[in-house]
Amino acid sequence: MDLLQIIICLLAFFILLYGLLHWKQIKASRLEFLILLQACSLLAEIGSEISIILYRNNALSFNLYTLAETPLILFLIGSWTSPSPFSKFIRMLSTAFFLFWLAESFYITRFTEGFNDRSILAGGLLCLLVNAIYLYRLSNESYIPLVRSLRFWISSSFLIYFSVSTILLSSYQITALEGRETTHLLEDIHLYIHIFTSSILLIALLCLHKPRTSRISSSFSL
Repeated sequence: MDLLQIIICLLAFFILLYGLLHWKQIKASRLEFLILLQACSLLAEIGSEISIILYRNNALSFNLYTLAETPLILFLIGSWTSPSPFSKFIRMLSTAFFLFWLAESFYITRFTEGFNDRSILAGGLLCLLVNAIYLYRLSNESYIPLVRSLRFWISSSFLIYFSVSTILLSSYQITALEGRETTHLLEDIHLYIHIFTSSILLIALLCLHKPRTSRISSSFSL
């Protein structure tokens, strides 16, 4: 595990730890799926390293994480908008993604033998779509500045992450035959973006319940 992956694990651990220590606030803010996502991310990174050592293949670890990541993000956004036609639409997308993942896992990649690249790409596109729609709705419905909205920062971090990761995955498929240097460059860019967006999540959570000052509120609103 290199330094960038260690940083990603530490960020996920700190977000998970904060969530567990402030679970009542997390639950009241409807952020349970975010904390669960970080737990899955941390387990996936650790499981990946163990799989590489034992089997020299981490496909199983990340295929399972792909199954968890997209629905958890969709459920998180859906919990903020429920009940509404949009939340029902999100549940339909989650079901469609699960069926697509099953089809690819058992009929294309054989689950443990290769990465579910199609599911990763499909999940990224779904998360992009849902977060873009949510941010548009939030901008029209919010009565406070968006920069003071915790949900704005969380959703924006997902939008940034999946925008870049989707482009990188597509580029990786195109440049896979150009040599390992190109592959390593794309992987490093992905790791840096992961660190950047995870940092946004951690900072936003840490600022969630900062005390108010006499002139300017430093806390985020939901």
